[in-house]
Amino acid sequence: MKQIGAVIRENRIKKNMTQQALADQLSVTKQAISKWENDRGLPDITIIEPLALCLDIPIDLLIGTNLNKKKKRTFLLLIYLFLLSTTIYVSLFFIKEVKKIQFVQQIEETVGFDLPRADSYQTFDFSQLIIFGNQISVEEMSYVIFKDNKQLTDFEDSLQSHQLFQMIDANLTYPLVPDDITSYLTSGDYYLINENCIEMVCHLTLYIYQMEHHRLLIFNYVL
Repeated sequence: MKQIGAVIRENRIKKNMTQQALADQLSVTKQAISKWENDRGLPDITIIEPLALCLDIPIDLLIGTNLNKKKKRTFLLLIYLFLLSTTIYVSLFFIKEVKKIQFVQQIEETVGFDLPRADSYQTFDFSQLIIFGNQISVEEMSYVIFKDNKQLTDFEDSLQSHQLFQMIDANLTYPLVPDDITSYLTSGDYYLINENCIEMVCHLTLYIYQMEHHRLLIFNYVL
């Protein structure tokens, strides 16, 4: 029964590939390929599938040459678990990306203009938070950090003449901003306040943009 090294060598030669060419495709060294082919080492489990694809052979042919059935099943199980964990990781990554895009889109729909692409975001629920026996006025705080790219540069350039955002003046007072978040306001560069009043209750959203951190802070509160 052929050893795994012989299978790698034979199928590499069939594809007219040098050891260096195969190494480049797998992002390993030529010495690693030489060790495998001379049975002085085995490919790492994460290399098995890419190696089989490069050689255009089934994984079974590659790993079934010098492993008994029990070892083969174990090896296949490890490959399956590796692929499963990779799939889960990729799925969670895309779910996170979708949620991030949806979060920014919700802000865009509220304020009525486009925002740069987000790098990260976070939301904090303060509706049940009580400090020193007093419930703070802010119900929810969020922030979005934007990717530092051309889109962000254009957005920041537009803030000076923006129809809705206004420049923050530390010497002024802002009666619609609760004391709890005044310090955040004075640490920012531009702000925007949205009001939604129903009968005698006004729900407000304060947006504060911090140029230095490329960060948009969002505070939801009631007056």
